[in-house]
Amino acid sequence: MCRWLDLGLLSILTLTGSDAAYARETRELCLDEKIESSEAIFIGRAVLLEEPSPHLAGVSQYAAVKVENVLKGNVADEVRFVVRGFSSELNPPCCETDKVYLFFAKHGYELLELSGTEISSTIQDQDRFLSGTNGPFSTFQIHDDIVAGWNVGNTCGSTSASVADVQTCIRSKVSAGR
Repeated sequence: MCRWLDLGLLSILTLTGSDAAYARETRELCLDEKIESSEAIFIGRAVLLEEPSPHLAGVSQYAAVKVENVLKGNVADEVRFVVRGFSSELNPPCCETDKVYLFFAKHGYELLELSGTEISSTIQDQDRFLSGTNGPFSTFQIHDDIVAGWNVGNTCGSTSASVADVQTCIRSKVSAGR
């Protein structure tokens, strides 16, 4: 009986879009894990925030981002980066129009599917969207040549969070196969 109630409550919360249905804590990956998990790492400027039309399950809002510098992967000159998806706990703290960010991204976005008593996730629209690799730890705003919120302990021995030092660090780790 309790199992049925738990599944029923989860189903109701999931179908109504309640954040409680997806409540979980996202652990920040170490830099090596974040680089390895990312299909694309780049610096870009958010030029526009939009809601998809027609509506897409799994994407409430995305940022159109003009890519300025690619550190890993193949990235178009302009991309759609999901900023509000199915779970608020996984949404990155991004983006404000005309602000520059460092992005750790993967192709597509995650969509939860409910089939009977099973919940599974699939990756959708890998050719149209990018989404954060590590939830709220996937984007870092760049301001005055400093990567805000960057853990300087990650910066390959440097105590600087300058854009140049962060880029050098990430490039060295990418070329080393991490």
